[in-house]
Amino acid sequence: MASEATGYRLPPAPRQLSYRIEKLNPLALPKNVSLTCELTGRPALVVLVAPQLSLHFASREIAMQAWDGILAKISHILGSTLAPPANVGSQMEREDRAREVHACQVALVALCNEEASRHIVQGHYDLAIPAATYSLRFATTAYGEGKLQLVPAYLYLAEAYLGNAQYRKAEEYLTLANWALLKTSGASNALRSQLRRNFGKLYAAQGRYDDALRQLADDIYYSSLRVGPEHIDTSGGYYQLANVFYAMNKIESALAMYDKVVDIWYRCLAALLGNDSAHPLSEAKGH
Repeated sequence: MASEATGYRLPPAPRQLSYRIEKLNPLALPKNVSLTCELTGRPALVVLVAPQLSLHFASREIAMQAWDGILAKISHILGSTLAPPANVGSQMEREDRAREVHACQVALVALCNEEASRHIVQGHYDLAIPAATYSLRFATTAYGEGKLQLVPAYLYLAEAYLGNAQYRKAEEYLTLANWALLKTSGASNALRSQLRRNFGKLYAAQGRYDDALRQLADDIYYSSLRVGPEHIDTSGGYYQLANVFYAMNKIESALAMYDKVVDIWYRCLAALLGNDSAHPLSEAKGH
């Protein structure tokens, strides 16, 4: 998923960055002050302390997932680059600072999306959720509520919750993504395809097979518009379609779709082994 190009380079994370997790003492807090979890919004019970910042979480497990999912790579930035600016300096200096913070936020969105995607591919859905959550937070700050640039984070969150069989949460984020796409005329076919594929997977998991078939047909349509019906990106839609047919006990239709997936990948790999620089694997996005 492409992000806005700014040319801003994030500072690399220090090697062997350490952190600790401490239990919060509610009695030590000022009166009428309550702390909430960075990820869940529930009351915070622990604090994660890193060299340049402290963040609050509902449990030790959630704090560790946040650290392993994304914070290990961005905590040094959260504690310095994105610190609230002092209201000092000339108007030009404040504007330069605002542009730098925006560029940093955009770069952080790209990094968080990259990490969320990697965790999902590896099946580490609990780690993908914090990465996508921070992506959504930075994108909302940089672009505003409900903007098209938030859709990749919505989709990563939906896919991670799908992987964890948390279907209500998955549908919540798919609905937000769908609404953002409906409001925008310039949405890419890639985003439309991924949205429909995830809706299809959700409905299939819920046993809503007819709804799943309609969504997956739209997925294949949008993917075909983008890269063609025989591209390996489109084959992911055929594969999900085959799974739904199989669940409906429509074995012949399922086998036909599975055969199509095998044929697409066979021709792709044959082109790869033949050193064809134009083979579709070079642009594949995953399924």
